[in-house]
Amino acid sequence: MGASFYVNNDADLSAIKALDFVSDIWPVVIYFLPTPRIGNIVHLLDFANLSVTEINQTQFAPDIMTGVDKLHAQGYTGKNVSIAIIDTGVDYM
Repeated sequence: MGASFYVNNDADLSAIKALDFVSDIWPVVIYFLPTPRIGNIVHLLDFANLSVTEINQTQFAPDIMTGVDKLHAQGYTGKNVSIAIIDTGVDYM
């Protein structure tokens, strides 16, 4: 079972966490999407006609918006990486 609270100070947070029936507390973090950079989007037909080398050199707008371009610059490509997402479907809002 879970509950959601707005807590205004650390004392209230500590009091809630000290209750015997509270096992743990996790903060709710709200993320906002960045403003899309429309000028960087490659038209799909143009993108389909690029070579693999040209595609790798293209700064694709979703990569820039999510920061993937910075990871690629550091050598992280995701090759040989598996990702699993487990979603309970709970929406407390």
